[in-house]
Order: sequence, then structure tokens, then C-alpha cells
Amino acid sequence: MRDAPATVGGVSSPTLSFGLSAVLAAVCILALFVGAANGGPRTPSQQSGQEQKTTPEEQFKTVQQKAEQGDATAQFNLGVMYTNGYGVWQDYAQAAAWFLKAAEHGDAMAQIALGYAYAKGQGVPQDDVQAVAWYRKAAEQGYADAQHNLGVMYADGVGVPQDDIEALKWTNLAAVRASGDTQKVFADRLAKKMTPAQIAEAQKRAQEWTLAFEKRKK
Repeated sequence: MRDAPATVGGVSSPTLSFGLSAVLAAVCILALFVGAANGGPRTPSQQSGQEQKTTPEEQFKTVQQKAEQGDATAQFNLGVMYTNGYGVWQDYAQAAAWFLKAAEHGDAMAQIALGYAYAKGQGVPQDDVQAVAWYRKAAEQGYADAQHNLGVMYADGVGVPQDDIEALKWTNLAAVRASGDTQKVFADRLAKKMTPAQIAEAQKRAQEWTLAFEKRKK
């Protein structure tokens, strides 16, 4: 789900992503929903002589029912299913609508997905300011994908005034939490075009954010 690299002040950098981790998480959660709908996990002996799989359409109906009951995780999963055309015709507008419902309940993965939708104009009018707003909500919850995307927006000056210090702050935070190297590589390249004073300020802001975040978690 990546586009061609963008250039940030002469620095080759990855563009925004709705994160493969988001899709993988949705698949895992979806499996839990489907298992619950069929009476929970079965042992091999229990599966013998019984239907072991449900169709995508049946899975969609299971998730849809939970989503309509207000379950935020199911609402996010339903958005993913509409995005991918899994068990239902692909419909980006419906995907964005369900992402919005989950995002308004505070679901960070849905907030990231909605930010991506606004950034790309996928199912909603393209709106970089809205993209930044939704990425920020998830970033404040400590999600690396959102922090990285927010940092890229600051580095590019898209949806927000261009600000290398804020860009480095958020991409450094993302690099600490991310499992891969993409965020760290981007942060390192961004830092190379900044002054020592700017880097120190970005590090200070990141540390202050981390302290406040840890305090909120207690």
C-alpha cells in the first residue's frame, strides 16, 4: 500500500501509509469474530465432519452485525472489508463511513485508516487538514504508524505549516515504537539537514511528549 517515494527538502522519504500492520491486525481480529460466531475455536476432533470454514460473505455478515451494535473494533474491521472488497463489493465510501464511526469511539487503527482516506481522497473528499487531525489523534495514543505519517506531513508541510522540528519529534517517537527500520531511516535522514539546535529541540519535545504520555497511562 505504498506509493513512490516523495522528496522532503532533498531527502528521499516514504509517503503516507495505512500500514500493513493495520491490515494484519484486522485479519487477526476478524478471525476472532468469526470464531466466536461459530461457537469459539474447535479442536481437530470437533471439526471432523463439520464445516470448518465460513465464506467471506458469512464473515462479513458476522462483523456487520457487531458493527451495527456499536462495537468499534467490528466497525474498523467492516471498513477494512469494504476497502478490500472482502465478502462484499468494494466500496471506499462505505469503508470511510465505518472507519469514522470507529474513529469517533477512539479506535486508533480506524483513526489511522481515516487519516489515510482523507490524505488520498479515498471514499471522502481529499483533505490534508482532516488527514493531519485524524493522524494526530492516533499519534497521541502512541501508535507508530500515525506518528510517522504525522511526521511526514510536517516534513512536507502538507495539512500543516512545514516544521522540521515537529517532523523529527514525531518520526523519532515512531522510530522508538515501530518494529521495522523505515521510521528510523527517515528520522536519521531528516536530522542530517537540521542544525544541532533544531535536533536538540526535537529531542526535547519528544521526551516531553513521552513523559506526558506515560503519565496519562497511569
